[in-house]
Amino acid sequence: GGGGFSSLPPPQPQFLTSTISGGFPVACCPNSLPDLSHHHSIAAGVLRADKAIYDGLRDTLTPLGVNFACCIKTGMDNRSHPAVKTVGAAAGDEHC
Repeated sequence: GGGGFSSLPPPQPQFLTSTISGGFPVACCPNSLPDLSHHHSIAAGVLRADKAIYDGLRDTLTPLGVNFACCIKTGMDNRSHPAVKTVGAAAGDEHC
């Protein structure tokens, strides 16, 4: 019975540790925005253009416990390519 996404339990933030796949931490964002001069994702471009976005979101958590570091990890770890723009971010839950 039931099935579908609505029957899934909510995400459990305790699985998020700073060792997932190495690279950019997911437990929390570093105090300073990393050097994104060689990153080509849309997220990297937005963060380079307005560093206040990073500063304003780096310590935030959604009601379900997803932090900004988790949402931008993919864009921090994957530099992308100038000819193939990737998003460089992911929504960790419906509040992102």
